[in-house]
Amino acid sequence: MEKNSSFEEQKLSTREWRIGDLVKISSHDWDATPYNHGLGVVVSVEQGRLHKQMDLFPMVSVYNFNTHQVDKLYSYNVEIVSPRQ
Repeated sequence: MEKNSSFEEQKLSTREWRIGDLVKISSHDWDATPYNHGLGVVVSVEQGRLHKQMDLFPMVSVYNFNTHQVDKLYSYNVEIVSPRQ
């Protein structure tokens, strides 16, 4: 049986969230309808919890430019538009 070489060559790419990153905020309804909630900027990143375990879905606090509020969001609800320099 042949190995699926294209699958094995793929590497997971991750990046640490940094305060000051410009992000697009989005979410999905129960029927997978996507909603765009505008842009925001990362104001804090929740660091490791007990026993220094890595969270599968880390949380970031984002200042939402549309609502003028800080929202605590899972990382899958934000997408980097422009990283902090």
